[in-house]
Amino acid sequence: MQKITLCWYAKVGTKWQYFPVILEKKHEQVQVKHGWVLHHGVEVEYPVGRYVLRSYVEGRKVYEPVKSNHPRDAYNALRYAQRAAATAVITRDPRKLIKTATAAYIRDCKAQNHLEAAEQARVVLDEFAPLCVVAGTSCNVPVHWVKDINRGHVLAFHKKLRDRGCSERTVANKDARLRSWLKFCGVNMSFLPDKPTYEETEAEIYTPAEVKTILEAADDYMEIVIGLALKLGLREKEIVYAEWADVDWHHSTFRVQGKTRKDWSFAVKDKAQRLIPIPADMLTTLSERREKRQGTSLIVGNEKGQPEGHLLRKLKQLARRAGLNCGACPGCLKKNECERWFLHKFRATFVTRMLRQSDPVSTMKVAGHSDMATTLRYTAAATGEEMQAHANAIKWTE
Repeated sequence: MQKITLCWYAKVGTKWQYFPVILEKKHEQVQVKHGWVLHHGVEVEYPVGRYVLRSYVEGRKVYEPVKSNHPRDAYNALRYAQRAAATAVITRDPRKLIKTATAAYIRDCKAQNHLEAAEQARVVLDEFAPLCVVAGTSCNVPVHWVKDINRGHVLAFHKKLRDRGCSERTVANKDARLRSWLKFCGVNMSFLPDKPTYEETEAEIYTPAEVKTILEAADDYMEIVIGLALKLGLREKEIVYAEWADVDWHHSTFRVQGKTRKDWSFAVKDKAQRLIPIPADMLTTLSERREKRQGTSLIVGNEKGQPEGHLLRKLKQLARRAGLNCGACPGCLKKNECERWFLHKFRATFVTRMLRQSDPVSTMKVAGHSDMATTLRYTAAATGEEMQAHANAIKWTE
């Protein structure tokens, strides 16, 4: 309940000051001791003044004059305001406080079934909040309100990430999540520094040995997850929302398409459906899983039949069990979850192999890229082995 106090706005010498009134009990009733206040712990009478109600709005004191200056009317006004505050529906935006804004944003992500985004937000904002302190204070007085976040806090966040050994790509990704939260809070983000940038690296792919090892360690569930990324080139969200109805068993194809269901919805990137041929071994694996999952709609849904939002975590756990952690990246050192293992890398491996066996235009269509430039980013990885063979064949001494 909001705290409301009855105060006496009194004239003290040549100035006016606010004092909480003195309440006394007479004849089993609470009464206001008119004109008397506690000043430095001593009861003092200031006869000239008026009654006001003090409350708090977003941490600031607000004073509202009481219409009557009679002590009984003033006390009744206090009781009425307290009852109204106790029963009032809170209309203030809870996102004003950093703590409540974080909770509201995570709830919003989960409501949209963006579970990985919710987890990332939890990690990013837990890292960011302790850096929000009042400038110029030696004891690191914390900032509690979103509106008080400034450029220095964001730059301190970037510095902390870099000092910890995070790559520029990681800094950029965490900064993007922070900006998404600030936008959710309705903040004017003109004070923010420039977005962190990083060099686009060549596409990372898994070696045949790594693929073989991870699949040998996978259970039936993760074998399907990896297969959808590796053999069909699906993006992570496309895997999460893949349904049995998307499979054309007769023509051995998978249709990536948007959906709207009772509990969730999914939109295809760039609003473009596409058909993907399903390899014979993957079709057999899918058929076997469908037999075991009668009555379900999602191919890799969770135990409740809802979209599974923790596929990345499951993959990292699998890599750890398979002994495939690199042991050197920040993920391995901090949480024993290797940063070299992520689902999109299987998709990159798929695109690379398609380029080796097919033409760029066909690969672009199957991968669902909106332009050829994106597809050609995988050319270096696709031709790496061939280029190495050519390099080895050069006679440098002849």
